Amino acid sequence: MLEIKNRTPFVAAIVPGLDKEGRDTVTVVVKGTFDLGGRTSLAVSSIQVPIVHAETFHGEPGVSSIRYEADACPAKKGTDVVLVGHACSIRPVASLDVSLAVGPVRKIVRVTGDRVWFRSLARIAASDAVAFTRMPLIYERAFGGADHAFPDDAE
Repeated sequence: MLEIKNRTPFVAAIVPGLDKEGRDTVTVVVKGTFDLGGRTSLAVSSIQVPIVHAETFHGEPGVSSIRYEADACPAKKGTDVVLVGHACSIRPVASLDVSLAVGPVRKIVRVTGDRVWFRSLARIAASDAVAFTRMPLIYERAFGGADHAFPDDAE
């Protein structure tokens, strides 16, 4: 039987699987949880999130977005970086940019306050954004755009 001797502060698991030819495989999953402390500091969290074996949703499955994808899979060719949180401002703002950088990869999203769509002079328009101090970063709030900088592997 395989056993992991984990000498890190992170959680780890062995995930058995099969390759395309039906041969046994094993994948070692190591998952680390970190706390963001301001603009540039990062610390290992005292609470390590367990390995997720099935998708976890923000609300009702099939109706809401995925909060955490399953960590355990037969093969993972890279590292997943997941940001779970809110866009926060000291004072009310109609929009603000939020960024996350890991190594050479940097992503920026513009977070905008709530709007409503209305019909005006035979066209549809959006209202001005309502100011906010805290807005959840979830897919249900996303609107438009695409990121083609790092396309998924076709394999």
